[in-house]
Amino acid sequence: VFTVKDDCEFLQVSLTKIREARLAKQEEERRAKEEKQNTFDAKIGAAEVHIETDIACRIMRFKEELITAVPDDDNLIHLKKGTHKLTFVSIENEQDNYSQVYIVKDECEFLQVSLTKIRDTRLAKEEEEAEAERKRIAEDDARYLKFEKDGKYGFKKDGVVVIPFKYDYAWSFSEGLAEVELDGKHGYIDKAGKEVIPFKYDIAWGFIDGLARVKLNRKYGFIDRGGKEVIPIKYDDAWDFQNGKARVRLDGMRGYIDKQGNFTPDK
Repeated sequence: VFTVKDDCEFLQVSLTKIREARLAKQEEERRAKEEKQNTFDAKIGAAEVHIETDIACRIMRFKEELITAVPDDDNLIHLKKGTHKLTFVSIENEQDNYSQVYIVKDECEFLQVSLTKIRDTRLAKEEEEAEAERKRIAEDDARYLKFEKDGKYGFKKDGVVVIPFKYDYAWSFSEGLAEVELDGKHGYIDKAGKEVIPFKYDIAWGFIDGLARVKLNRKYGFIDRGGKEVIPIKYDDAWDFQNGKARVRLDGMRGYIDKQGNFTPDK
């Protein structure tokens, strides 16, 4: 509760202690769970199993989590001698997982867990599917052609008018959306003619890899296909993305930004 008394006041906010307390509690709970498991297994003559993993993962036995294993650490669990079915689930993405039947024979054993190939296979498949979808959309984009009638622009598909001639100007479809101009402002429409991104920009460009460059009040930034401003409209100048980077100019400095807006100045 903050009481404002003067015309100008300063308020300092600190969440560091709250965050550290949460992390400490989580670590305490993890250690308590591990200690409980180890104590229980020790009573039944369990062996030490040291686990090396390339990706942080949860190690499950049936529906019970034994431990969260992390790379470059001695991840220790205790298992009774005999046969166990273990499941390894990536912390980063639960789709990256596999199960293995493991036989404990000795008092001390070592188990190597590798999820890298599973992750890379998933990513390659996702990229292949995304590329196929991009190709499909691009092929469909090419079927929508802009036309002018009585000074207004619209679109035809396969020779049939599908978007009325009502815009002051229009540009080709890219990634399923077309930039159009109306009453001096630029926005975007979809293939049904629905205005999906408001007419508020001074200038706008087509979408490339999910982002479009826009200009507003003499500043440049980038929006996504939902119209969200993902890179602030603050740059004095900006160019389209190529290979994951876009050249920009800000306060006299020139350099590049990535798709998260991280700036790297020219050397």
